[in-house]
This record gives sequence, C-alpha cells and structure tokens, in this order.
Amino acid sequence: MTTCSATAQNIGQGNCCSKSCTTCANCGVSQSSCSALSPTTQGANTTTGCCNGYYCCRTCCSTCVSCSSSGRSRSCYTYSCNCYCCQSVANQICSYTCKTCWKPVITVQVNLAGANAGTNSSITSSMSTDCGSTYGCVNNYFAQYPIGKSFVCIYNPNNPTQFQVGDGEYNKVWFDTMYAFASLTIISVALTIVGAIVAIGAWIWICKKR
Repeated sequence: MTTCSATAQNIGQGNCCSKSCTTCANCGVSQSSCSALSPTTQGANTTTGCCNGYYCCRTCCSTCVSCSSSGRSRSCYTYSCNCYCCQSVANQICSYTCKTCWKPVITVQVNLAGANAGTNSSITSSMSTDCGSTYGCVNNYFAQYPIGKSFVCIYNPNNPTQFQVGDGEYNKVWFDTMYAFASLTIISVALTIVGAIVAIGAWIWICKKR
C-alpha cells in the first residue's frame, strides 16, 4: 500500500450513438441502412433517418378456448392462438442519434516503495471513467480527484502503472490479474486437499487388506 496523487486532468471526447425505431413506416429510397452508420461516420449531436429492414408492427391472434372436466365439474379458459403478423413494413424507418460523449482522464503519480523504488521514487499512470453524454459527470469526477490531492492506492509490484485506488477506483488490468491469481490459488489448494484425502483413503484400504 502506498499513496498516489493527481497531477493533471484531461477530457477525452467522441461520439456515442443509439438507434431508435418507434414508428410503423417505411424509410425513404435514398436513406442509408442503419447497419452502415457508425459513430465514426456521423457528426456529433445529429439525428439521421435510416432503414432497418422488415419489421412486424402488430400481431393479430384468434381467441381459443380450452376446457377440462373432473367429475361433474368443468373448467374452461381462453388463450391466444393462430397468431400472425397483420401489420408490417418492408423497410422500417428508424432514427440514429449521436451525441458528444465525455471521458475524463486523470494523470496519477504513484509513489513507489521498497524494492520497486529503485532510482525513481514514483512513476506516472492514469485512470479514467466513461461519462456518456453527461458533462456533469466530468466535473464530479474531477472534483473527486483534484490536482494535488493524495489518496491511498495499491499497485502491482511487477508493473506499478497498474494500480487500485483505495476508495474504489481500480485499474482493470490489475484487478483482473489479482482475480486470476486468487482463482488459481484456490484451485491449487482444493486439488492439494483432494489429493491428501485420496492418499489417506488408499492408505486405510491397504491397512484393512493386511
């Protein structure tokens, strides 16, 4: 365990897009297929109509009755049956909306300890979060880690750029590495216990045979 401190704040931005299909209407002949659109091809804060292919807008069903008898009593219930598409469009029109999305990035100085310190007492890494189109999230993230603030952190001795902040922020690679290490340790212990049980069982069986 050591301390980290925020040394810089930067904002990354890009498009995040979503498709919405709410109407039962065909698209225009000149409109693009929805599958051909992507955040890299569309401008920020734009909405474009696109064609999404065949769509069944409404399903119609018959009402069927099923009855069962038990002695003198008879019970019946109704259910939907023989359903089919009674309203559809050959190429549904949808809207493809893109917004500017934000990703705050904080440069972090990780203070090294023990054998990791070497000739350098610290190394530089970074942490970030995805805020979507909510810019207020960026301000909140930066307010949580203002420049100059120190906080408790844990780093990977084999690669100190991979660190975990004490209050919940973590570097995914470091977290996954520790999770895999813990899983392998548990499996190794379990196999050792099973082997010991098998060996004891075999010894008891041999003793009984004698």
